[in-house]
Amino acid sequence: MPPDEQSPGVGSPYREGGAVPPVEPRPRDAAVRWSTLLVLTLAGILLWIGGVALREHRLAAAVAAMPRGVQQETYAHIRDELLHVCAVERSRLDDRCREQAAFILEFPQCDAACQTMALPFLTNGSRK
Repeated sequence: MPPDEQSPGVGSPYREGGAVPPVEPRPRDAAVRWSTLLVLTLAGILLWIGGVALREHRLAAAVAAMPRGVQQETYAHIRDELLHVCAVERSRLDDRCREQAAFILEFPQCDAACQTMALPFLTNGSRK
């Protein structure tokens, strides 16, 4: 039989009737994709947590490295700012007040009353 007289469905996959059906992904391929996505997501979360922990460590180290007098003055300044500025202008200064509240918690002078004062600035942010 000459090549141009072959029956349909036989020969080149580009001819009508001879197209190869699409290959469905195997379940193993889907599992590998989901596993890879899960591993990458977990790695991203761990990197983020590590970054936060490093930032907190650096902040605590910076406070510990301050001379005692500077540490006292800085603590008093931040406490006054939280009490007198942030308590009044909280909506406009939300980010600043949140940062200051996190910072004051690193000071050894921050007792239970200080922690109680700082906590609302950390938990009731206006970000959406």
